[in-house]
Amino acid sequence: MARPTKEGLTYFPLDTHLEDKAKLIEAKYNLEGFAILIKLYQKIYFNGYYIEWKEENALLFSNEVNADINQVNDIINDCLCWKIFDKCLYDKYSILTSHGVQKRYTEATKRRTEVKIYKEYNLLNDDEIRSNIVYVYRNRVNVDINSKKEHDNEQSKVKESKVKESKEEESKTSAPIKKIFDLYNQICTSLPSARKLSDSRRRHIKARWEEEKDISVFEKVFKKAEASSFMAGKNNRGWVANLDWIVKNNTNFNKVLEGKYDDKEGDGSGEYTSYNRPNKSNQEEALKQKYTGY
Repeated sequence: MARPTKEGLTYFPLDTHLEDKAKLIEAKYNLEGFAILIKLYQKIYFNGYYIEWKEENALLFSNEVNADINQVNDIINDCLCWKIFDKCLYDKYSILTSHGVQKRYTEATKRRTEVKIYKEYNLLNDDEIRSNIVYVYRNRVNVDINSKKEHDNEQSKVKESKVKESKEEESKTSAPIKKIFDLYNQICTSLPSARKLSDSRRRHIKARWEEEKDISVFEKVFKKAEASSFMAGKNNRGWVANLDWIVKNNTNFNKVLEGKYDDKEGDGSGEYTSYNRPNKSNQEEALKQKYTGY
């Protein structure tokens, strides 16, 4: 069984020279006020960098330190008023923490492999975020990335945004790009399949669509490409056509559409035979005339 991750501290630093804010607590509540503040720090650092503070927490703490609950509440209120603890986070999440607490906590845990900080509770400045800090969210199951990985996350968001914009653009122009892409794969089974609808393919398909604006034209081109032996690789170079070549420019697209790559056999009128060479029967006829004179 995996060992549980340690969150809290076994000890915490206490400056020999107290801040004026802490001195105010001691001045108003004497040593008892100072002791209660230190006890609160002990509880916070034992938990990590914050503690929940609701009515039941105050009651249990008062009993634990053998202090009057009204006095404890008064001390807490003054700590919030004098910014010993962050009032905004207390009002919103009912927790006690501060920038100083979090800074000392991350300093004390700098050798740990991973230190989790709730994103909502974070009071650290950007230059105080250490590489081992991982942000998590109170109301999410998945752990968010730490500051070191935030750039990757932003890049991912940019890519998602680009895909979304591309799809929105396709919708606005009413170009059936995906339908044309799928049509090629359905018809041209003898040619290399197109697996990914990349941005480049989207642009080229859209450009051809702007010229034709008729899905039946694309269907005709793809059927001609599928029926062409030359485009399937039966040529001197072993060249094989694919979707990118067909839609790359209107020259290629129109040559296929006009039948330039149709097989000459049968009723085809193409300029290219299967192997780009004269018909065999014509060769035999030429040889016969050469040697017989007929």
